Amino acid sequence: MRLTNQSRGEQLHITPREIARRKELFGVTAADELALSQRKAALEAVLPDIVEEFYRNQVETPEIEQLIGDAETLARLKRHLAAYLASLFGGVYDELYVLSRLRVGMVHNRIGVPPKLYIASVRTLHALLRSRLAGVPLQGECALCQPFLAALEKLLAFDLSLVMDTYIHALVGQVERGKRELADYAQGLEEEVA
Repeated sequence: MRLTNQSRGEQLHITPREIARRKELFGVTAADELALSQRKAALEAVLPDIVEEFYRNQVETPEIEQLIGDAETLARLKRHLAAYLASLFGGVYDELYVLSRLRVGMVHNRIGVPPKLYIASVRTLHALLRSRLAGVPLQGECALCQPFLAALEKLLAFDLSLVMDTYIHALVGQVERGKRELADYAQGLEEEVA
């Protein structure tokens, strides 16, 4: 079957059953989904500030600034981050959500973002979200024991696993293409020698 006839999820064998299994592995429960969705209003109140602060931090890293490259790309990335964060606190982590995370990994891999920079950025985002949202407990919640903090950590790890799968899939694809090219070259060389 042609790759262009398959979704990224199909190529990576990420089925609804696999999604459920990953949620189980990372401990993402219905209570976590609820805890995150209950924070959506708090997030929306500070979303522009979080996006600005995140990218202010990002462009301080020369390799990231170089990858971003220009003001238009930076503006586009800010819009994508805002949408990402809205979905992160959406409370629905289904196939569409997973496909969007796979797309994030695919895009970052294609533009040459190394995993170390991607993972460091996720860590920065996590710290920023914790600092901006942990200080706003919901009624009856203590600031240090908010269920959403654990839920956020679990979901970011879940997302990171999906993104890293796209990196690995791309590397495997490159190796397979290299093997085919080498086999074709060897075949052509054999024919020429014969």
